[in-house]
Amino acid sequence: MAVYDIDGNELVVQADDEIYSGVGEFDSIDAIINSVGYLSDENGHDLPMFQGVLNAYKRAMQLKNIEWTALAAIPTNGSATGCAAGAHTGMLYSEALQFEKYVGYGCSIRTFMTAVHNPYSVMYTEDTKGTSARKKSAYGFDYLNTTLNGAFYGTVCTAFTSWVIGSPLIWQSYDHAWAAKNGMFVEVEDNSATGARLMDVYWKSGHCRVVTDIVRDADGNPTSIQLSESVQNYVVSNTYTASSFNALIASENAKLYRYVNLYLNLDYEQSPFVAVDGETPQTYTYNDDICTYLGDYVSIADWEKMFINYAKGSYTQMQLYKGDTLIQTITLPSSYNATHSIDVTSYLNGAGEYKARLTNGTSNSDFCYFEVVDTNVETSMSGGNLTVDFSSSNAAPICVKLKVLYGGVKATYVFSDKDISEGQCVFNPNKLRTAQGRSAFSEKTYARVFFQGKYNQVMGGYVDSRVYP
Repeated sequence: MAVYDIDGNELVVQADDEIYSGVGEFDSIDAIINSVGYLSDENGHDLPMFQGVLNAYKRAMQLKNIEWTALAAIPTNGSATGCAAGAHTGMLYSEALQFEKYVGYGCSIRTFMTAVHNPYSVMYTEDTKGTSARKKSAYGFDYLNTTLNGAFYGTVCTAFTSWVIGSPLIWQSYDHAWAAKNGMFVEVEDNSATGARLMDVYWKSGHCRVVTDIVRDADGNPTSIQLSESVQNYVVSNTYTASSFNALIASENAKLYRYVNLYLNLDYEQSPFVAVDGETPQTYTYNDDICTYLGDYVSIADWEKMFINYAKGSYTQMQLYKGDTLIQTITLPSSYNATHSIDVTSYLNGAGEYKARLTNGTSNSDFCYFEVVDTNVETSMSGGNLTVDFSSSNAAPICVKLKVLYGGVKATYVFSDKDISEGQCVFNPNKLRTAQGRSAFSEKTYARVFFQGKYNQVMGGYVDSRVYP
């Protein structure tokens, strides 16, 4: 492991008034995390000293700075027309709890942007708040959460924070203390502006943020701290003086946590939709002829439906491929239905990569792309222990969440390497629920296994968890 500045140059780590070359003199990753110092530029702003910290910062700025245009009003938690048509900056807030379609997890930035660009996508046809006055679906979804949700895609504080630091799954705000006890996070010993470092997780009960800027005076004392967060209705950043930051920690009984794997590195991919930190802007050409109702380049689970939206123009047929093999040619109807869509679910034949295009026999549109992920899950209960058997032919298993129908999480079990190799995990759900500080099982729950597909994560179907009140 090496330490880098913001330009990728190898540096030294300043810690405890000593200079450490690389990290070789530390005994453990915990020692690195609680001993790492700081490096500031000529204006006093801290620089990321680890490549993973730099990449996490870039991820945060992608979701803060992204610009997008709503073609029509998009529902938010507070209102059925909370996000007006027009230009917006910052990733949209939406508690997409039932299906967990959070940006970075249940969809990529590209999928979100192509869905927003598609006037018949789930961004415009769905209101996921499950009250009689609010919920609507042009594609047959039944929304059950009556207090949260809004848009089909978006992010929340926990999804934003988890994704930017590189966690493979979303840690809800009350999970951090438990995760720290299990070696995934380290609680910062100096819980103050002085102890804060870039991309620390600022946690309080019910909410979390990340530290995205620290400014110091000539003596190295912090003068201001910037926190970035997902709040209704966008990702935003707010700056606090060092004293007001400390007062905020005290008033909110907050803690600072560091994600262990962040200091081991973190993948980062520049997006054509938003340039951050001096990146050269890229361009993206939208496909205005054809797009799935979920956006382009999307992974769906084998239990989910697939509709494809289209604009006929001079085209007469839709061609559906699995890989490079044509599996179905569909004659376009003489007139559109309400969503300009065709349901292709019945034509799909198992897990794999699919693409579709329009044709008139002479010219063809560009393809739109999607993937069907194989999700196989079975459960059994013995002696209070739950056994979950899981497999997929084309995706990597991540975890199992015990969820109620409306999407609330009662316990999260993260698969170990051994679990994954054996395709099975065994745990006591009541003990895990208690350790994670969640409420008692009061209604039927389902074992929803999460898998990482090519484009995004998918959630396995409703499998009886066999855990009852």
